Amino acid sequence: MRLFISYAREDQPQVQTLVNILRDGGHDPWFDHRLLPGQDWQEELLRAIRRSDAFVYVLTPDSVASEWCQWEFARAIELGKPIVPVLLKKGTELPETLAPYQYADLSEGLTPRTTARLMGGLSRIAITIPPENAPRVRAKPGGTPARAEVTPASTRRLFIIGAVVAILAVAAIIGGMIVTSTAVTPTPDFNLTPGTPDLGPAAGWLEVQQPVALYSGPGTQYVIITTVDSGPLAITGSSHTADGLFYQVQLGELAGWVQDTPDVVVAEITEDIPDVLTPTPSPTMLQVRYTASVRAGPGRDYPAITYINDGILPVTGTAIAADGTYYHVQLGTMDGWVQRTASVALIGSEESLPELPTPTPAPYRLEIVHTAAIRAAPGRDQPIITFVTEGTLPITGLSRTATGTFYRVLFGGIQAWVQRTASIEVVVE
Repeated sequence: MRLFISYAREDQPQVQTLVNILRDGGHDPWFDHRLLPGQDWQEELLRAIRRSDAFVYVLTPDSVASEWCQWEFARAIELGKPIVPVLLKKGTELPETLAPYQYADLSEGLTPRTTARLMGGLSRIAITIPPENAPRVRAKPGGTPARAEVTPASTRRLFIIGAVVAILAVAAIIGGMIVTSTAVTPTPDFNLTPGTPDLGPAAGWLEVQQPVALYSGPGTQYVIITTVDSGPLAITGSSHTADGLFYQVQLGELAGWVQDTPDVVVAEITEDIPDVLTPTPSPTMLQVRYTASVRAGPGRDYPAITYINDGILPVTGTAIAADGTYYHVQLGTMDGWVQRTASVALIGSEESLPELPTPTPAPYRLEIVHTAAIRAAPGRDQPIITFVTEGTLPITGLSRTATGTFYRVLFGGIQAWVQRTASIEVVVE
């Protein structure tokens, strides 16, 4: 979906993270296009709004006060574009035109849960405002739009001097006056891996109509691993519980449980769906009382796999890190680490838990600079497991697809995939 992003210059760093998420989700945001001196800025912006499929209004105090954002908003309404309001900062007074409508609330931060809900709910959040309700704005907005290149005279002089120096350097090279040498940075030699993991035959397929919770076990007392906003999902079993029917599904190598609700449809049954027994409770469990981060390793320098609001998790060990004690927990087929804080309580004996070694750093690691999507398989059309905002992940291979190159990474004990983009860097030990 082509998205016009309306934002204020002051909010650009936070908006860049949002744009990275939208791009990883398969959308085409119009964000980093520059408006140059001499161009008709209003005509360029109007052309981009006309070409877009929807208009994303990033709501902050600065954007609401910006005459350019107001002008873009009014033009989008007049053109009949679906409007996607996104609240980025608390305390923002919404424009009167938007007051009666729902919006995506990201004011608590871009966590994997909120971003997954945003990606899965763009079409539901989008609203159409009657053209006659478009706000009255100035014909010529004051100030400059967020995308405008504002170049001070001193900078222009430095640019001209730099250009002259560059021309002289090129002339010197051509004349043989300068000898240059080029250093080539070696590219890591990863083994190419097959695109889709072989998970065996599925008993059926589950189509997801709206974002649904993926639980670590059959029942709402289990923790929510992530939110799934697309399918199909391979069905490998089912279980009837006090909360109703749950399907055991595969999301790449991640196994979890989806409750049978009107938001999911069994699209195809290839064989009888086997009944799966409810897992036997572990002797030691972790009760999550408030929001807790589940990390890929013991320590805050490891990326957060997901965030748990409440529920119980089986505990299999502990580890001592520089910033405290961490519990090793199971989330379906994934594993992760939760720090010992006031947000969690151990049920059972900690003395019986083995102390586990800290993972050895991998020779090739993926450093996530900005938010990146973790996918079940390589390809932009593959389901997103979650989003990671920062941290490093071990690289185990790569795959080249029609939609780009994807690194296979170790993510919470399972293999997952991250696309090669400007949001990531490869670290070689």
